[in-house]
Amino acid sequence: MSVLTSTASAQRQLAPLGARLVGFVAGAAVVVPLTSNVGGFAEIADWWNQPITIQKLVVWALLWELVGLSALRPGRPAPFGGALYWLQTETLRLPPGHRFARFARGTRRTPLDVALYLLPLCLAVVLLCSGVAQGQPYDTLPRPELLLLLAALTVLGFRDRTAFLAARPEVYAVLLAVFLGPGGSLAFGIGLAVVAGLVAEAFSHAAARPTFAPETWLLFAALGAYVASAGFRPGSAAGWVLLPVAALALGGPLLRRAPATIWLFRDAEAEQRFAAAVVTPGTDWAAAAPPASPATLRAFAHLLPRAGPEPTGWRVREGPVMARVTLGGDAPAGRGLLVTVQHECDFASGEVRVVEVAPAGLRSRARRYRVLDAAVGVLETGTVQVRRAGGRARRPNR
Repeated sequence: MSVLTSTASAQRQLAPLGARLVGFVAGAAVVVPLTSNVGGFAEIADWWNQPITIQKLVVWALLWELVGLSALRPGRPAPFGGALYWLQTETLRLPPGHRFARFARGTRRTPLDVALYLLPLCLAVVLLCSGVAQGQPYDTLPRPELLLLLAALTVLGFRDRTAFLAARPEVYAVLLAVFLGPGGSLAFGIGLAVVAGLVAEAFSHAAARPTFAPETWLLFAALGAYVASAGFRPGSAAGWVLLPVAALALGGPLLRRAPATIWLFRDAEAEQRFAAAVVTPGTDWAAAAPPASPATLRAFAHLLPRAGPEPTGWRVREGPVMARVTLGGDAPAGRGLLVTVQHECDFASGEVRVVEVAPAGLRSRARRYRVLDAAVGVLETGTVQVRRAGGRARRPNR
């Protein structure tokens, strides 16, 4: 009975993912020939000889991610998050950090934030509908619009970390920068970026931090087909200027290097205050943020007693879920989000606490951990030896 139940559950999870990928591929198959001079479906075999095909596939994938369509997953409420959230004023946002405090201060989304989010969306649509001949026997995307899109993504990152990370800049911003290079070396630059991205993802996977979405893997397959067709060669000496640009993809996972977190609420009243203050009205809080899974509880079992007395009495929620219901997307759910939530809710000491464990390294399973209180700040730090069945805290520092 349990095998049948797990099989049925897996099928229900795969169905939305399959529909999402079909929509991604179908949209690209319609947009590219409709807005380019690559021919119709009868000439689909010749599309790969046209650089503008690959360029528009990248812009389409960027637009898909930026709207939030890749975040539609089983168990995640469809009308919550993504563009439907980031286009609303007064919704909660996560600034990038104290270095840009003067420009990014505030915890609520303003008309400026909505405009900064709309700008790269509009520029991506403009690029999908454009293409010029730049002294080459093929069409390419115009460089001024590419530069404007990169600038718009950069400014968005200085103001709203959640929407910025949704655009996957470690993949698409690097590819857009490659498109600014010499036209004759486009395939060479794309190949370098793909190799750098795959190496970075391999290191991320080795450290149990995979980052690529299925749409990204589909795009990488198309990019690889293009490079194989066009040939992996620099074309000219100027093509080597793309090497440092493509190497930026190696640092991509650092953007998503976030601690594993759990949130603990002292009682139902604290949870209700949180939901009333920061969760979008109309969201089913119980469905959007279920209690932490047994696997998560086992992983944090040795740290829960350090968060407070009688750990079984606390209401435990998973950090990534808390980020989605408060920010409308995937974002770090550690101290930065806790400070933002405290600014809105003003919890008393002991009402809400967060346990965060730093990402694992490649050579050591020892991780730093912190116990945070919404009102007080850092309560305890130390290291924890992470194993498959959980962890064992050691050397606590109060």
